[in-house]
Amino acid sequence: MKKPSVVSVITALMLLMEGSFAQTQTQNPADEEKPTFYRLVPGTYVNGWPRFTVTYPKDWVEVQPGFTEAFRAVAPGPVPEGRFIVYIFTNPLPLEKFADLTIRGFRNIAQDVTLVGDKPSQLRDGTLAREVEIKTVINGEPRNILSVATKKSDIWIETMVVSGPSAKIGEDLRAIPIPLSLSRTRTSR
Repeated sequence: MKKPSVVSVITALMLLMEGSFAQTQTQNPADEEKPTFYRLVPGTYVNGWPRFTVTYPKDWVEVQPGFTEAFRAVAPGPVPEGRFIVYIFTNPLPLEKFADLTIRGFRNIAQDVTLVGDKPSQLRDGTLAREVEIKTVINGEPRNILSVATKKSDIWIETMVVSGPSAKIGEDLRAIPIPLSLSRTRTSR
């Protein structure tokens, strides 16, 4: 008589536990995002997660990104006079600390790092962002760098334009990292 009741209790506990695990793994179909293949649209990079889109000149060429980079494209030609780079990283610091992070990062790989500009900005969709411009010397060549960063929780998304040794950040390069837009996803609390 004890065996059926013990088996019943164990079975009930297993079903209860299985049901609770299944509920935590179920996703709302509205929260799922359909994949976009950016390689089919020249001049557009779409990141899967966190979801965002950014455009760059259509004639620029996608190249293998560096170790910490999510994406890289360069201006056409034997010696590229411009680079477009996307970084994604986690950091709990507020967006106002972006200039400090940028300068600290470039001091590890460059000489004569000078902050030219640091100002609050907004993406096209109204998301708060930070715009930082620096001048530096990398491998003996002067570079001008414009970075725009935004945050989604503790995830930082940074887009960067690097000028070639003979170029400055003009309006053409300045327009590249700005039109970043984040996709809005619902979060449950």
